[in-house]
Amino acid sequence: MKRYTFKDKWGKPVADSGHTSLPNLLIDHLVDLRIGPSEFLVITCVLKYKWSDENPYPSADTLSKLSGLAPGTVRTQIRKLKKKGLIKVVFRTNKKTNAQESNGYDFTPLKKRLESYTQPTRRQASPYSKTNSQAYPQLNTKEEAVNNTQRKRRSRNCGKPTPIGEVLKHKSLVVAIK
Repeated sequence: MKRYTFKDKWGKPVADSGHTSLPNLLIDHLVDLRIGPSEFLVITCVLKYKWSDENPYPSADTLSKLSGLAPGTVRTQIRKLKKKGLIKVVFRTNKKTNAQESNGYDFTPLKKRLESYTQPTRRQASPYSKTNSQAYPQLNTKEEAVNNTQRKRRSRNCGKPTPIGEVLKHKSLVVAIK
């Protein structure tokens, strides 16, 4: 199977304008990571500025213009991603003036979470499986057999009217006839 380059897939004019790399694991596990559409858009826009191993540092205004979201919405989405433990916000200061510049965004936590999806997992029995489980103890008593029989009858008769003779048989029901 031939492997195609970005230029082969999209053509020279599109490839010459650059591209942003996104891991497929990120796209495959958006739901597991609880990343919403606006958060994903912000991640994608930030990653546009990741050119090396250094943290990207676009401003909220730059991300707002790029994404079409309001600057406040961009900041909210970044706070949500930070709260979920998917990114770290790194405060940058200008070394000459000591003034705060735009924040840097460290994607190491997200990278570690995505790496966890590549690890083989041991399959464990569900805590609710019926075999050897605390939730479903195996009782071989007469009482359990009677309960099972009653359950089966109830499910068989589900939705059907109960004959009056059945109702009168049960001692727990008191029927007052006038």
